[in-house]
Amino acid sequence: MIRVFLLIFFLALHSVNAHEALKDIVAKTQSKRVTMGTSIQYDALLKDAGYRELVIKNYDSITPEYYLKWNAIEQKKGAFDFFPLAKILNFAKENNLKVRGHTLFWHRSIPSWIRNERELEKFLFRYISRLVRFVKSQYPEKIQYWDVANEIFENNGLSRVFKGAKLINLVEKTFRMVNQLAPKDSLFYNEFGLENNEKKFDAVYHFLKKSINTKIPIHGIGLQFHLTTDRKYDWPVIEGRVKMLEELGLEVHITELDVKDTTGDLNTAKALYSQAISLCLKISRCTQITTWGATVKYSWLNDKARLPYSSNYLPNEIFESISNEFYKAHLRQNQKIAP
Repeated sequence: MIRVFLLIFFLALHSVNAHEALKDIVAKTQSKRVTMGTSIQYDALLKDAGYRELVIKNYDSITPEYYLKWNAIEQKKGAFDFFPLAKILNFAKENNLKVRGHTLFWHRSIPSWIRNERELEKFLFRYISRLVRFVKSQYPEKIQYWDVANEIFENNGLSRVFKGAKLINLVEKTFRMVNQLAPKDSLFYNEFGLENNEKKFDAVYHFLKKSINTKIPIHGIGLQFHLTTDRKYDWPVIEGRVKMLEELGLEVHITELDVKDTTGDLNTAKALYSQAISLCLKISRCTQITTWGATVKYSWLNDKARLPYSSNYLPNEIFESISNEFYKAHLRQNQKIAP
């Protein structure tokens, strides 16, 4: 009873505080350093001062939602446009933010002018070489994590196919190439649905295990965690899967956390955030959490989005759920309160 009282009392002392930055709450409540990130929208970054201030104040890192992807940088064959990316990197440099390199190889970002498998391999590697060399020459310390390959597997566990080519066949070469260009950086495989799709999880797990055994330089797994209120999640099973990935020696990042509220159920949305944050804090090699958006004002989920900040940039109930998980973990550590 005393332990329960202490937990309730501690959380009451740390209710939502509009003046306390999320990244500061994260930093002060843990001995192991988990950093907080958010994805960003380029147009909002340029035009909305309130949005820029929100990002600068509350996050350690940013993930460009679009302007590192192939079809953004090379819309026309041979015409490389690094201007938007440079603006993002300059913003990060000026405000002491890290940038996640998201994402180099993704089926949905293959430019429309690619006609066949031969062109895919040839021009994919040309784009990656140009991009990574640009970043490392102009902004050498800004990007240290790269989502090298993204969503290579279908829901049935088979490799995605592009114009007859199995994309999995290019992944090994892609990781080796990026490792040669950025040998000090951590290279991630990023995927969605691993929390509730056994076939896909098994395929990804065996791919990663084989890759590690054959010395392919894959250093981490990105778990997207796009969650929805109308789906049931078995969190003990999810924790078991994440521990299997951790046991491969991989760093674990939650890379695209958000909740789509299809049922109008705020309490379920809050609980999903709590479970996701709690999971990361239980996993010793989970070192970064990125939400896919900071504010509901700029979310791909539109009015279904549940994110930490309201459309006028105030912390909301989701912010409270995230903060409370860090405070609870901190209290358990110091008071030895069992989870």
